Amino acid sequence: MRVLHTVASIEEEASGPSYVVPALCSALDELPGVETQLHVLGRYPGEKWPKLAVSTYSRSPVARRLGWSEGMRRGIAAAAKKAALLHNHGLWMMPNVYVGWASKSARRPLVTTPHGVFAPWALARSRLRKRLFWHALQRATIEASACLHVTAASELEQVRAVGLTQPVAVLPFGIDIPPVVPKARGDRRRLLFLGRVHPAKGLERLIKAWARCEKAFPEWELAIAGPDSNGHATELAHLAADLGCAVSFLGPVYGQEKVDILRTSDVLVLPSYTENFGVVASEALAVGTPVLASKQTPWASLEEHQCGWWVDCEPDNLSEALRLILSKDRESLEQCGLNGRTWMAEEFSWNAIATKMAHTYQWVLGERERPSWVDVGKV
Repeated sequence: MRVLHTVASIEEEASGPSYVVPALCSALDELPGVETQLHVLGRYPGEKWPKLAVSTYSRSPVARRLGWSEGMRRGIAAAAKKAALLHNHGLWMMPNVYVGWASKSARRPLVTTPHGVFAPWALARSRLRKRLFWHALQRATIEASACLHVTAASELEQVRAVGLTQPVAVLPFGIDIPPVVPKARGDRRRLLFLGRVHPAKGLERLIKAWARCEKAFPEWELAIAGPDSNGHATELAHLAADLGCAVSFLGPVYGQEKVDILRTSDVLVLPSYTENFGVVASEALAVGTPVLASKQTPWASLEEHQCGWWVDCEPDNLSEALRLILSKDRESLEQCGLNGRTWMAEEFSWNAIATKMAHTYQWVLGERERPSWVDVGKV
């Protein structure tokens, strides 16, 4: 079974798709009888997945922000004829349209992973541009998808809320499980945010909550790591200065540096307004760091597995949650982290997720019965 995957770009290492899309393709490739091809715009930072078959394309100077690429359009169209199934990742870019055209022309079924774009907060941003793009180009691709793939029940609700009725596979993304390394114990303790420094991440409310409890916990520090989005880090630095609290802005961290900062932090905080999955939460848990996540993320099971907290992240509630967490001793937080690592190893390995995705493909192709994780809506 040859599967063609398409994503607009995986150049931005802090972006979730830059990790999960090639990781999924690579894990699928390891399964017997499955072959994957990945088609992307721009550079492919593929050192981690050297065996993966990847086709890269340059952007046209025309409509560059939309990812216009005649070479990519032709490449996907040609590859689709030799594939059993196509899998599209994301919306609002021309590569996410080309794959729909190729699916129709080659008469191959299409699976689409929206990657959280139907969350109300995400739809509200650039609303007019998205509405125009939807009616002109994107809608046909989505409606032609034989199956959608989302990563959590909350994202399934968002898909149904916008009126999409086709089957939806609810499968999380997988996670690498690094070796166990005991946490070093210094004088300082760190509360960490890691990801794009973007308004969607809720960092303003994190800083406001931090300002209310910083002085009560002098051994703790708040660090924000990740690439800046359109000067938002400067806005946050001004906010912290106005509130009189100390916040460290560390800039982008990738590769082993990213693993190390997650491992050496005491708690990861994810105060986002919207997340379809929140890969960094699973990455933190995999190295034994507990997670505080907002109720706009799909991480309600943190509390069930005793490895974190799922809270309303408005400043009042978030500051109350922070006071509770920051008052815990190191041993309690380390045990939470170990609980999370066990959970990740048992349920989020890439092999397990890829096996379920392959089962989903086979069902779409009419080769297997519908799996239990596929929602068919009202019947």
